[in-house]
Amino acid sequence: GIMEKSSLEQLEKNIFLSGSLGLTEFFEPYLDIWVRGENIYFEAIQEELIGTVDIDVSIKGKDDVTVYGTIPIIDVELFKEFTSTNLSSSFSKENRVSYNYKINFPITGKFTLLNNQIDASLVGDVSIIKNNNSTADFSGEVIFKKGKLYYSGDIFTIMEGHLMFDKI
Repeated sequence: GIMEKSSLEQLEKNIFLSGSLGLTEFFEPYLDIWVRGENIYFEAIQEELIGTVDIDVSIKGKDDVTVYGTIPIIDVELFKEFTSTNLSSSFSKENRVSYNYKINFPITGKFTLLNNQIDASLVGDVSIIKNNNSTADFSGEVIFKKGKLYYSGDIFTIMEGHLMFDKI
C-alpha cells in the first residue's frame, strides 16, 4: 500500500501488512497483524498531531488487544495545547475492548512542539506502556534543543533542557 503525501510520480509502496484477521464474529474480529512501513505520513486530527514516521508494530488480540513495537519519528509536529482533561466515561464501560500498548518512539529526525505556550524542537526517545483501561506510563528522555517558552506575557528562549520520564 501507499501512505505518503507526495506527487503521483513519487508514489512507491511504503507500508506492508502481514498476518491474519479472524472474522468468525464479524464485529469482534481477532487480530494478528504486523505493520511495517517507511516514511508514513499521518494526520491525527483529534490529537493535533501531523507528520512522518517509520513503523514496525504488531497488533494482536480480540477483547484484549496488544499493540507492540517501534515508531521512529522522522518529522512530526504536535500542536495540542497543555491542558488537563478527563477521559470520557465511555472508555470505562464493561464489555468493551481493552487496549495494551508498549511502543517506543525514538526521535530520529525532527519533533516540533508548537502551541500557545511553547515553540520548541526536541530530540530523544520516549516509550509508552498502557495496560487495559489504566493510565499510560512513560519512560525515556526528551531534550529540548531550541525554542521559545511563552509564560505570563513573557517570552523565554530555550537554550537546552531535559525532560526525563521514569515511571516504567
